[in-house]
Amino acid sequence: MQVALPGPQIRRFALLVVLAGISLLSVLARPTALITFALLAFAVGITTQRDNSPGTSWGKRDE
Repeated sequence: MQVALPGPQIRRFALLVVLAGISLLSVLARPTALITFALLAFAVGITTQRDNSPGTSWGKRDE
């Protein structure tokens, strides 16, 4: 029995929601944390936008 994993858009949205929540809480405690988490979110956003689906250069299998 296989379990369907959420698609990349759902995972990306969930990650952004978590980062936004952490950023909001951090800003309430320390304003400089906003810059740190904004840079972290930017870096994570860049690295997670790869297309790993089968048939693409990232997901191509040697057959």
